[in-house]
Amino acid sequence: MSKTLDAMPTASIALIAALPEEIKPLLARVDIIKRDRVAGFPLYRCRVGDLDLILLQSGMGPANAEAATREFLATTSPDLIINFGLGGAIAPGPQVADLVVATRLLVSDGVGFSEQTGPALSLADEFMVKAGNSRCRRGTFITTGETMSKAALRGKLPANTETPVLEMETSAIARAAGERGIPLLAIRAISDDCDEELGFTVAEFCDADLRIRPVKVLFTILKRPGIVPQLIRLARNSRQAAEALAAGIINYLEQQPCIREQSSRRLSPA
Repeated sequence: MSKTLDAMPTASIALIAALPEEIKPLLARVDIIKRDRVAGFPLYRCRVGDLDLILLQSGMGPANAEAATREFLATTSPDLIINFGLGGAIAPGPQVADLVVATRLLVSDGVGFSEQTGPALSLADEFMVKAGNSRCRRGTFITTGETMSKAALRGKLPANTETPVLEMETSAIARAAGERGIPLLAIRAISDDCDEELGFTVAEFCDADLRIRPVKVLFTILKRPGIVPQLIRLARNSRQAAEALAAGIINYLEQQPCIREQSSRRLSPA
């Protein structure tokens, strides 16, 4: 496996998601041209119609997302980055498998929130039109680095926060993309509604680099078998959400012009 994309043409659109479960339904709907890696992160060169795509699996959490995005952007320069995945609803409204498109980013430090620029509002509106999903809405992504209580977050949110969604990667990807002047479209499918408080933490299932370790998952279940029904429910809901997300993204991509030639002109030396 190569460590860089030197031998691969620049794709017009790059898609970034954290986990295999988020990527699998999308991969089933595209033509996979090549499997690769960049700095250890799994990467797929794909095509939808005449549109060239690169799909990058970043791993979970802000640190992994930022590292993967920066390594990727050091080797290629897409015209658009689409960050997608699963997220949790913080306030009443969104239900499982609803799609939420980011129009605002907040970063939580566990005490308060900082505002971050990133999502392209025109792209968010365009996605809502082209996704072909009536259960799609605008919202605010709340990026955290660890598992947090939704009720606690809800009580601290700034007034008039539209459709808050809990996730772990978007702000890091937005920061790296913004430094390169690359537009960002960020989408989450709801895997758990606002009343679903996790009975476990990410740290209990993962190593220090937020990689899921089956041994740690098993050990946590043995300690607290009461979480098994929740895990089964979350797995079912996550599959449903990931399928809805993949369908919406494919609908959007199939309506995009082939900007490969424009991309080549932009990247060619003057």
